[in-house]
Amino acid sequence: MLATVLLLHGTINLSATSTAVLGLIVIPIYGVMAALVGWIVGMITARVVASAHLRRRLAFVCLIVGSLAATGYVVYATHVTAWREARFPSVSVDTLPISKRDLSGCCPPGTIVRLRIGNFDTDPDPEIVVLGPRWVALLEADTYRQTQLLDLMKAQCHHVCLGMYPDLVPDGTGGFVIVSANGLVDQNGRLRWAFGGHFVDSIVPLRTPGDSRPSIFVSSRGDRLERRDLDGKELWSVALSASRIGKYSGPDGQGVLAALSTASPNHNMALLIDQDGKTIKQLAPPIWASEVQEISWPSPSHLLVGNAGKFLILDHQGTVVFQHSLEALSFDPYHGPEGAAVRLAPSSPPYLAVVSHGSSGYPRSVLMIFNPAGEVLWQEAMPKVRSLLAVETGDGLEALLVGGQVGLTEYRLVPAAARTSN
Repeated sequence: MLATVLLLHGTINLSATSTAVLGLIVIPIYGVMAALVGWIVGMITARVVASAHLRRRLAFVCLIVGSLAATGYVVYATHVTAWREARFPSVSVDTLPISKRDLSGCCPPGTIVRLRIGNFDTDPDPEIVVLGPRWVALLEADTYRQTQLLDLMKAQCHHVCLGMYPDLVPDGTGGFVIVSANGLVDQNGRLRWAFGGHFVDSIVPLRTPGDSRPSIFVSSRGDRLERRDLDGKELWSVALSASRIGKYSGPDGQGVLAALSTASPNHNMALLIDQDGKTIKQLAPPIWASEVQEISWPSPSHLLVGNAGKFLILDHQGTVVFQHSLEALSFDPYHGPEGAAVRLAPSSPPYLAVVSHGSSGYPRSVLMIFNPAGEVLWQEAMPKVRSLLAVETGDGLEALLVGGQVGLTEYRLVPAAARTSN
């Protein structure tokens, strides 16, 4: 009965691995607890109520009341879900004149898993690379025209080669590789090497200063940070318990990684690490922070740290320069945040775009766009977002690309002249 209630409510989604595992663990525990409570109540009732006939009537009444209570809870939970769905998708703040363009025709149907920009082929001009669940598409950065489409299914790579935390990086020879918790895949969909028995927490592929080819930085096994080359060879490994890592470049050019580490049950550390694995600076984010990434807002070399519905921006000295908490959403944030700095307006510092997400059993996201002063000018609830990317538009400005469950969408600031004419 409890499993049915949770499934109808949407708390348990068996198509989502992490939620399913938690559900399969919790449901038997709840079942044992319910049986134990029922047994204790039954024993007490048997001692207090002497009449067997009265005990049978009492058991019948308890059965009816329990069934009605379970049914009432399901009806209430369904009502709550319907109320949430009635408010979704929605734009709750729209004081920023934004134009949205659906770009899903650029790529095959399906969820956009990752967006990156760089030189991913032999052409010297940069490309946007779009990673889907079974394919990789290369797009022209200015027109979004598809130039290449690589089918990973031809190599039977789906579910075998692409694991959690997938990302892409140019390989330095006119191609690219895909790295995930399962290992490294080349652009032909062949698994070149695997992590084996490693339990991977976080992955960052990047090219460090002075190197012609990228390296793979991996936080694994809960207590190790290691660097590997594209052949899978371990270059170094240090003892570090890091739940999340991300690329970082300090104002003096020092550092290549930011790592979020739990120093003690009541203390978090954000470590800035150089390319040799040495810690060059320690910052002190709040204990509740579970995500960290570099963000060029309000200026370069800042860190976005947070957890679900709240986040803050730290400068390279660890000073909090901005913080925000989400309120009055149609869902409860569970994952995130992720962000990107975007030059939306001429002669203006960058705007800040941030997304937070619901649980894997409730695939929803909220996109917020802040102006340079930190005011929320756009807030939109939408199906699950997987990646944000700022791309140049050719006029000195940038557009925001949002990839996720419903494909690819471009966000631009409506020019002042167009607003005046309307």
